[in-house]
Amino acid sequence: MRRSPEEATSELQAAWDDMMASLGEARDCLDVPDRMPAPASDRMLAEGYRYLMGYLHAAIERAFHSDPQQPQFHNALSPITRATIDNAD
Repeated sequence: MRRSPEEATSELQAAWDDMMASLGEARDCLDVPDRMPAPASDRMLAEGYRYLMGYLHAAIERAFHSDPQQPQFHNALSPITRATIDNAD
């Protein structure tokens, strides 16, 4: 069954709003000093935002730029998509 354009628009807007709310919650973890384990500073706050954006970048890449019919390796750890602290292993 096909959705009407209005239904599709409504569902996409709801999904977008949910994603933005989730990003807002993640942002709040950076902006609230009580939730930020590292000493609060401008630099640490900027690093937190960069870290969050790296996760967002990786999620978008996996969701929209992957083809199950033609799987391929990708660099999971890069300066943009760091998972945790640097590790020589």
